[in-house]
Amino acid sequence: MLFSIECLGARWLKDEHEWEIQFRDLKTSVEFVRRASVLISAVGGINKPREVKFEGMSKFRGHIFHTAKWDHSVDHVKKRMA
Repeated sequence: MLFSIECLGARWLKDEHEWEIQFRDLKTSVEFVRRASVLISAVGGINKPREVKFEGMSKFRGHIFHTAKWDHSVDHVKKRMA
């Protein structure tokens, strides 16, 4: 298993019956390609949150954060969350 690796894209190579997957090492910025017969898309579709704004948001007095950027310092005991 590799960590700190970003998947840049993948394409099915019909004639070879393989996936060609492009990656980038986030620590070194080195890009590389790997091939595989099976591709499991577990790249985290919601790991880059879309910032939203809605009416009344600026008046809210609690903590606001996306689940992809969870603030573990916030004590959520006996609090309502949405």
